[in-house]
Amino acid sequence: MNLLRTPAEMFALDDRVAIVTGASSGLGERFAQVLHTAGAHVVAVARRAERLSGLAETHERVVPCTA
Repeated sequence: MNLLRTPAEMFALDDRVAIVTGASSGLGERFAQVLHTAGAHVVAVARRAERLSGLAETHERVVPCTA
């Protein structure tokens, strides 16, 4: 029995929903990417719609939402 799990297994967010504000650039954008990689569905919120649409185009489970 293997008790060691990989970081991806320990932090799996499959079928969870994450809301990230400020997701059009900087840390917010990076958090959205990392949460997506971990398996979460991400609601990305920001003022710049064009930047959010670019993020959503490259990540299938990211939904853009402008404030």
